[in-house]
Amino acid sequence: MKLFDTLPKSIKKTIRYINQDIHSLEKLSLIEKELLDHLQRRKEQLEMGSLNRAGSTRGQSEVIRERRYSV
Repeated sequence: MKLFDTLPKSIKKTIRYINQDIHSLEKLSLIEKELLDHLQRRKEQLEMGSLNRAGSTRGQSEVIRERRYSV
């Protein structure tokens, strides 16, 4: 079984959309940026969750909110 077959339906639709319906480099770049932003944000959330399980007393959402607004 291919990896593609095991992916969630929404991811499959996104990949198909990228392959079939994007015909400009500009649009592809915008989608790439959006996806990378969301992946990076989720990665940070998961990393912070790992730190919280290691003994921190602060809640994960509190830490993420603080990081997001402390620019």
